[in-house]
Amino acid sequence: MNGKLGEVWVWSAIDPENKYLFPDFVGERKRKIGRKVLNEIKSRRKNTDDLLLIQTDGYDLYKELVIDAFATKKINQVKRRGEMVTVTAEMPENILFCMLQKKRDDFGNIDAIDVKVIFGNEDKILKVLKNHNPTQGINTSYIERSNLNRRLFNSRLKRKTLSFSKNYNCLVAQLNLQRIYANFCWNHHTLRKKYGIPTSPAMAIEATNHIWSLNEIFFYPISR
Repeated sequence: MNGKLGEVWVWSAIDPENKYLFPDFVGERKRKIGRKVLNEIKSRRKNTDDLLLIQTDGYDLYKELVIDAFATKKINQVKRRGEMVTVTAEMPENILFCMLQKKRDDFGNIDAIDVKVIFGNEDKILKVLKNHNPTQGINTSYIERSNLNRRLFNSRLKRKTLSFSKNYNCLVAQLNLQRIYANFCWNHHTLRKKYGIPTSPAMAIEATNHIWSLNEIFFYPISR
């Protein structure tokens, strides 16, 4: 994109409780971009004493990023990919982290899913998940569903089509617009059932008190 970046990744994260999409970061699948995602999540925590459960797929870099963001003490460091990374660390008891590794057969179908609890213990993680949604165990279904929605409604993310994004700046602008619409304009069915009134993710986190229209988004004053 722009003749320089070539293939890029869209780093996304979601708060499954409130359906709120965190800001996207577009770039290489490397540590410096991943740190921005974790720092964004960390900065938005209202109470650092609350339990935080992070669920990801099996990409090994995620463990290093969680350690970088939340470790109270880094114990063992080695050089990897040209940088010093922490292999083991002391983590706060309220930081829970687990990973899901999908195994596929020769035809690309999911054959098995391995669950690894990295920080915390499985009983505490399952208790948190039960309080949130009794039908779900350890999973990444919320972000996967969000990614599917974004591909359905954003042709710049549709693979092997003429509309697939070829310009970095246009892709970032389109992702931002889509995320803002999802957070501020979307009358989310699950949130409506929970609160009894039409509710957007931004209302659920108390960032606004009403569902926005597109006019409000496009004409919202932005200070520089």
